[in-house]
Amino acid sequence: MRVRNLSFLILSLTAASELEAQAFAIRDRLTVDAGLAFLGSVPDEFESKPCGSLFGLSAEAGLGFEVSSVVLVESSLAVSALRPATCDLDTPPTPTDGSLTRRVFSDGIATNPFLATTHRLVIKPWAQTDASPRASVGLGRLWGKGAWFWSVGFGLRIPVGKSHPLIEVERMGFSLQFSEVTTVWSGGEVVAVDTSPKMKQSESMWAIRLRIPVFG
Repeated sequence: MRVRNLSFLILSLTAASELEAQAFAIRDRLTVDAGLAFLGSVPDEFESKPCGSLFGLSAEAGLGFEVSSVVLVESSLAVSALRPATCDLDTPPTPTDGSLTRRVFSDGIATNPFLATTHRLVIKPWAQTDASPRASVGLGRLWGKGAWFWSVGFGLRIPVGKSHPLIEVERMGFSLQFSEVTTVWSGGEVVAVDTSPKMKQSESMWAIRLRIPVFG
């Protein structure tokens, strides 16, 4: 009985040691970083008062796992805020007779601030060099705006002391759904309203980010 108990104890300690080693191996492959991003070429539809040339800022955090020395999978969360509109919204005059067609997007299209999540596959062809370049492709979601997006990015980790901050440029492309609503007037009164089936409008925007490692 004592021999059996001793064998069980040894096996248990061995299993615990192996699990601990695996946990450390996984931990060594994890990276966590945080930083800021500048958003450019933001679609006018993202603002309730379109002024053109919208831009914004994002606070971001990313979690990465090194599949190998050159392949990384990464998930990130960004809280983005756009520059508040400073222009007046031009409202077309209501015709006495005739029609007027306008595009109507989803109710949440002008949500500000908004969340974005992105999942990326990152390739680091020269991971062992001091300045490590990287290329990424990804898929993400603009929450509240109802849009999925693809992304393509190119970045560089630059050694600064013991840290390796990431500077990256990324392009995001997506489609926005809208309907065309045509209102018909006669004698100053609305006599008909016609709404088209849902259509898509292709858009894109850029992000220039700086992220600093906080773990890994």
